[in-house]
Amino acid sequence: MRIELVILPQCCIGELHQRLYLRGELKRAACRLQSMRAPYKQGIIEEFPQARERMTNRRLRQAQIVGNLTGAPSPQQLAKDQQQSAIEAAYFRCINISHDSISISCMSALRLVFFVTEDTMKSLAVIALCILSTTIANADEDPSSEPYLKPPKDKLYTTLTYATEYRYDGQSNSSGKPVAQASLYWWRPDNFFAGAFATTVDYSGYYDPETSYEIDVYAGYNWDIGVPYFEMGGDATRVTVELMGSFFPDQGPPGPTYDFVQLKTMLQSRRGPVIVRAEMAYVPEASYGGGQSWKAEAGARYTLNDWLAFSGEYGYRETERSSDRSWWDIGVTATFDQFDFDLRYYATDLEYAECGFSSNCKPAIVGAISWHPWRGR
Repeated sequence: MRIELVILPQCCIGELHQRLYLRGELKRAACRLQSMRAPYKQGIIEEFPQARERMTNRRLRQAQIVGNLTGAPSPQQLAKDQQQSAIEAAYFRCINISHDSISISCMSALRLVFFVTEDTMKSLAVIALCILSTTIANADEDPSSEPYLKPPKDKLYTTLTYATEYRYDGQSNSSGKPVAQASLYWWRPDNFFAGAFATTVDYSGYYDPETSYEIDVYAGYNWDIGVPYFEMGGDATRVTVELMGSFFPDQGPPGPTYDFVQLKTMLQSRRGPVIVRAEMAYVPEASYGGGQSWKAEAGARYTLNDWLAFSGEYGYRETERSSDRSWWDIGVTATFDQFDFDLRYYATDLEYAECGFSSNCKPAIVGAISWHPWRGR
């Protein structure tokens, strides 16, 4: 049996106070319950003056009871004959009762006694519940103080992006040309995740006119501290371990492969509107025979409001048989419905010769527009 507390918008209080008076709603709920009988394995009994300690072999499917939103009503007992149901409560908004498992969400000071009898029942089902917790946060309070709900199941998230340039570790992988990108992210409630990323590339600036696209596949695990899931907001910390493979199926020039495998660990922390992160990555064999490579990166993001955020990062990489480098970027992201608009400045300390005698390491301003079709669904 699962019991959820649902907070209704404050703007609806006046209307619901007139339309959903407690007595009428309880009578309708009692009628629904009487028509939905099913066996259940265990009842719940708590000590209340109005509750009788009994157990029954019945299961409640689902009932929704909407209470008075504006005040603290006195305890009421409705119907006293064999076909009756009664409720006694203080300060409750909306309660959903379902049958899968027993779970209570403590979101506000609440006392509830609920029992149902049917004319054909030989025993009386008695449910007595008591929930005590802190006061429900108002709509204008800090969202970090609000309780968190566990997402019910895994989900796939897709993103399509068009960018004026593809920068990786500060260096252009598209020779300054626009690219099209797509990503797929598999979110799971057990904190495992997996995904794929595909992008067009252009290495003509490195004298490779043939290689045209890159595919990355990755999987990992998240440890969340502070909230059930980092994505749900509020002050929280996340530790991530990820393994990624990067592949270039139509690599042009002969010789060592562009493909590589990377192991990464990352720490993220959110406090109010600020998210900071730090990560370390190890590559056993870098692209085109570069040897072992280590990378450290740190970044921060500040969310100004629900549609505008500022972010930046700094990174450093050492490679066994290639030039070491530092890079950095800073930019702004605007969000409108399902679209993100990003404008960002990239730079690196690699010189012309260290960059393969190309202009792919010059500073650049890159614009990107991303579409997230899963938003709002």
